[in-house]
Amino acid sequence: MLKFSKHFGVQRAWGILSLLLCLLPIRAQVSREEDLKAALIVSFVRFTEWPAAEAPITVGIMNQPELLAAAASLSQGKSVLGRAIQVRGLKYASDLNQCQVVYFGGLQGKKLDELLVPAQELNLLTIGESDKFLDAGGSIHIFLEDGRLNFEVNLTTLAQSKLSISSKLLRLGYTRRESKSPKQGRTRP
Repeated sequence: MLKFSKHFGVQRAWGILSLLLCLLPIRAQVSREEDLKAALIVSFVRFTEWPAAEAPITVGIMNQPELLAAAASLSQGKSVLGRAIQVRGLKYASDLNQCQVVYFGGLQGKKLDELLVPAQELNLLTIGESDKFLDAGGSIHIFLEDGRLNFEVNLTTLAQSKLSISSKLLRLGYTRRESKSPKQGRTRP
């Protein structure tokens, strides 16, 4: 049983308890969203056809420590055709050449363009959250739709990267061929 002193009334205790209970779902929701994004990223890695190599498949995540931790935990011990999946944080464009997959998060504008150009030259699988990500040359756009996490794949950009994703995974999201209009050319398999 809790004891309260004169200076710490029952109302104040209930107020603090209510505040703590309100904050718990927010933290769980943030964690859950990061876990879902991490699961999507790892699924894209596992369902992509990669060129034959013995080196691990490295996923770089730009400036998102919670997502980095979730993806690292989820990918631990996982492999694709004998190639381990590694996850690392990225800060600079010069780090891109050490990856096969790069998650750009919500980067936009000039900064995104500066990073996507070298990523395209390296034939990386690029994933981002910016509304204009696919128009800027990205491969996969992750977004919220009706309260659910969803994705759209630009098949033209993916083909230019010399990569292909299993049709089983593509059926779960949207696909489009090169188009500057987000709705034009967008299909749901």
